[in-house]
Amino acid sequence: MIKVSIIIPVFNMANYLAECLDSVTGQTLAEKEIICINDGSTDDSLLILKQYQQNHDNIVIIDQENIGVAKTRNKGIKIAKGEFAAFMDPDDYYPENDILECLYNSAKENNVCICGGSGAFLVNNVVKEDFENIIRGLTFKQNQKIEYKDYQFQYLYTRFIYQLKMIKTNALYFPLYIRYQDPPFMVKAMLCAGEFYGISKITYCYRTGYKNSFSFVRADIIKDVLKGFLDLLVMSNDEKMPRLHAHVVHDIHNDYSGCFLNGALTGNEDIKSLITNINDKISKELLREANSPYQSSPYFDYDKPHKLRENLVAKIVEFKKYPHIFIYGAGFIGKSITKFISIETDIKINGFVVTTKSNDEVIRGLSLKEIAEVSDFYDSALFLISVMPELKNEIVQIITGHGIMNYYVFDNQEIEFFRDYQGCGTNVQ
Repeated sequence: MIKVSIIIPVFNMANYLAECLDSVTGQTLAEKEIICINDGSTDDSLLILKQYQQNHDNIVIIDQENIGVAKTRNKGIKIAKGEFAAFMDPDDYYPENDILECLYNSAKENNVCICGGSGAFLVNNVVKEDFENIIRGLTFKQNQKIEYKDYQFQYLYTRFIYQLKMIKTNALYFPLYIRYQDPPFMVKAMLCAGEFYGISKITYCYRTGYKNSFSFVRADIIKDVLKGFLDLLVMSNDEKMPRLHAHVVHDIHNDYSGCFLNGALTGNEDIKSLITNINDKISKELLREANSPYQSSPYFDYDKPHKLRENLVAKIVEFKKYPHIFIYGAGFIGKSITKFISIETDIKINGFVVTTKSNDEVIRGLSLKEIAEVSDFYDSALFLISVMPELKNEIVQIITGHGIMNYYVFDNQEIEFFRDYQGCGTNVQ
């Protein structure tokens, strides 16, 4: 009997796939199948899979044209033969060899359909295990059975194993979204099970920090993320789960604020409708019950980004009177401002300026100079101060200390706009 089916969708992960497969094939649970679905990879991923299959007869390989991760996981569910399903991403890994055995035994001993442990993040080869505030749900402090309505958390579903009979009987498949299909799946599965068994042991390590997880330029990605948010808002409303509701609204204001801003800037009517529906589904009552700091409405003003963009363009166009323009600050905000100016206006930027630099760089095709290196432009150029609000005063003092009087300081609202701006225009479909 196969106790656990591990489902691994693979798309261009040759750099990390071996570490992932080592952690899966090395699991002490003998009764397992490893379903690896190569989703149209163009690197050496398929070759690596075949090499591992030669030494492990429990590896099943499916090679297919690219159809996306949600459809691929659903295919894995449909062909899986195990009592439980585990989901693994090809750039992640199990931190210890007894993870699956521990999860399976705990699930059986406690008669639950879902069992999971704590999560960890691998960031630049450093493992983070302790979490606070909104993501403290990634950690279980003790081994115990937990009612999902007492938990109300939606992230890192890969920490858990799920009874396949429950999934298939209730058609608990991943929604066909490009992004953000995992949280709706996890919440639906948890609500179906009602309870789960949590263990304090770290059962999954999620690799991050090496890729841009949230790219909100394509309208189809933005739409799917918004659909995922809407799913969670509807479920948390229907099931009266204030903490989950508050988590979603927190993400709207923070980690996914760029999705909403760039979604509005696309001018896409489907996105506008989704944002309107999201605003309508946010419950003030649930937010008050959760003591959320976000209790005012509208939660996202669809028209505000358009007004901000128009005002910024009008303001920046006035800078044409200066023969030279430098961006002071070469961090994320400075790069975003440069992108905005290049997309929204025909103004030419001369380069980036910083107080001190460690080496010569070219950023977005522009040179990076120390302030002293552009002394010939002190009188004629305009310096756009492009830093976070807490650094503004310090930079103004540095600039004026060099005798520079032509500078512009973006206000906090403008900086917030640039923080999320990724270059969406009305031509995005």
